Amino acid sequence: MDANYTKDEIKIRILVLLAIADKEFHESEDKMIKNILKEHQIESKNYDVIRDQVLNSPETFDEICANSLKQIKDSDEQQDLLKILFVLSMADYILHEDEIRFIELCAKEWGVYGDSFKEMIKDNNG
Repeated sequence: MDANYTKDEIKIRILVLLAIADKEFHESEDKMIKNILKEHQIESKNYDVIRDQVLNSPETFDEICANSLKQIKDSDEQQDLLKILFVLSMADYILHEDEIRFIELCAKEWGVYGDSFKEMIKDNNG
């Protein structure tokens, strides 16, 4: 993976990874990601290029995940991104097993466990 991605571009990669965790990328997920980027003021001018790089990467899904997740080092950014991932995973009102595993992978990589993860979910459910 090219280490010259900005933080926003890494966030885009991670959102796309969640969307393809079930091995499919749907138009509705594409639209939802674009809406999330706009809502959270994440620079998205390179979204289409980054999405296509992830979808067509010679790296395995696990390699892309590992390389991307390591790039987000700030704990506040990690928690914010976990919240965004949770919102994206619930976009279709069904939390799929592959999405849960991906979010758990992110939480584990970033050291977010147990109660803080539960609080994050509770905060998003109102």
